[in-house]
Amino acid sequence: MSWKDDAHRRQRIRGRAPEHGGHPADPDDARSPLYARDLWEEYDANALAADARYHDAVLDVVGRVAAVDRDRRGRITVVLTVGRPLCGVRCRFRDDRLDEVLLLRKGCAVWVRGRCAGASDGSVDLEDCAVLQHAGPSVPPPEMATA
Repeated sequence: MSWKDDAHRRQRIRGRAPEHGGHPADPDDARSPLYARDLWEEYDANALAADARYHDAVLDVVGRVAAVDRDRRGRITVVLTVGRPLCGVRCRFRDDRLDEVLLLRKGCAVWVRGRCAGASDGSVDLEDCAVLQHAGPSVPPPEMATA
């Protein structure tokens, strides 16, 4: 990764999670998203460096839905695929965001905003997420199309 790419990526990370525990998602706060696979690959390559860059930062992440379910603790969880089995970006939602998650289906493209909580068990974790945009599996919006 060149220094220009790294500088551009850092510009996409804005702000930190609110200390009062409020929800990080603000629909009027425009920022460039990271691809789920790119975020996961950074953690896979060097978790300490990725944590230094992303931990507690509010991130916009785009990807394809691999699963929509509740985790072992009963939290609403959407997993974004990264192209590797048993790995992904786990997006956890508060119960008051259930209506947003009910619209998602496996394979659909989604843009999520959440606070990065690091990585565990082969996945990157985002907390306090909100769905900013979603599309069906066959027609991703232009922001989510691959170049």
